[in-house]
Amino acid sequence: HKRVWGYATAGFAALQAISGYAMSGLYTVLGSYYLLFAIGSSLLAAGLVLILLSRRFSNAPFAERT
Repeated sequence: HKRVWGYATAGFAALQAISGYAMSGLYTVLGSYYLLFAIGSSLLAAGLVLILLSRRFSNAPFAERT
């Protein structure tokens, strides 16, 4: 369990760093934060939709999902 948790933490940190560099590069190209906020908002909305869909298609009873 500890090994898997360590891999998950390292993967999360790596993706955070990559996305930070990507956003920095986009800001350099665009010169404005407006599109970056739109991209971030879109990704948050997509995440919410995926969460809602995962609950809808889960095989577990509702009481176990909370």
